[in-house]
Amino acid sequence: QSIKTAPRDGSTILLLWGKTGIDGISQGRYRAENEKFPWEFIDENGDNWIVNHAVDTEYGPTHWLPIINN
Repeated sequence: QSIKTAPRDGSTILLLWGKTGIDGISQGRYRAENEKFPWEFIDENGDNWIVNHAVDTEYGPTHWLPIINN
């Protein structure tokens, strides 16, 4: 789904990057208190996992999917 429809209440979702959403996929959430980089997501840095942040513009995540817990 378009990132414009993503929840902005802190819910954990899957964030996708790129025109078709296949350039990258990360678990993340929207953090309104970080006005400059509100998208918080898990990123891989070599062998380590880090929390990274992205802008809420065309340079940030482009699509999203819900996380379904069964």
